[in-house]
Amino acid sequence: MIPTNIITGFLGVGKTTAIKQLLGAKPEGEVWSVLVNEFGEIGIDGALLKETNAHIREVPGGCICCVAGLPMKMALNMLIARTKPDRILIEPTGLGHPEEIINTLTGEYYDSVLDLRATLTLVDPRKLSDTRYTGNATFNDQLAVADVLVANKIDLCSPLDRASFDDLVASFNPPKQAAFAVEQGALALAWLDYPRQPHQLAHPQHHAAAKQNRLSPNASSITPPSNCQTTRRSCAAKTRGRAITPAAGCFNRRSSLTLINSLAG
Repeated sequence: MIPTNIITGFLGVGKTTAIKQLLGAKPEGEVWSVLVNEFGEIGIDGALLKETNAHIREVPGGCICCVAGLPMKMALNMLIARTKPDRILIEPTGLGHPEEIINTLTGEYYDSVLDLRATLTLVDPRKLSDTRYTGNATFNDQLAVADVLVANKIDLCSPLDRASFDDLVASFNPPKQAAFAVEQGALALAWLDYPRQPHQLAHPQHHAAAKQNRLSPNASSITPPSNCQTTRRSCAAKTRGRAITPAAGCFNRRSSLTLINSLAG
């Protein structure tokens, strides 16, 4: 089975820099592959990662229902078949819900192919005093699914920012596997091998899942919004040259840009 990790975190936290650091430190002779879900018109993350010694494949950004569905599976299958990796790193979009990706990676077929290990969630401690972040459902769910929490850009943080991160780490019950503070995304290879543990999402109602949430075995089944299947069909049509309009309520570029502009303000 292929050791696999998700590296997640909100927009601008430094996920790509962290992955580049990991690739630069990987054991010599090992083949590592990276699946990037890039949000935006240009796959800038993929372009940056191609500078390092690794195989990169991008899944275009869009509604998370689709990204965690057929497009992601096709990209992942091709990555495995063509590169035969010793490890896979997956970087979801900074506005995506990693829970859907985890469900896919632990579901039928992949549970006998991939050894899904720790999910690392990067946090900029300076944002922990900003209610536009702390009140955001996606931000909180990225924290909830983390096995390892990493305070990135710690060199830019004040003592109060660092204390806020310490308080965040202490607030989880059960506790996270580990928590670290780094500069410039300097993750240690050993952190990837912490085991994955079950999690309870902070906002499970925000996720479309056809099956019971695998992260929380005792959770009740979640009914997908009626428009999710419609959006999947619409996204599939995109490959045939037809324009698509994301269904209301699904993760889409327009609502995401609104959030980005809000945070930038």
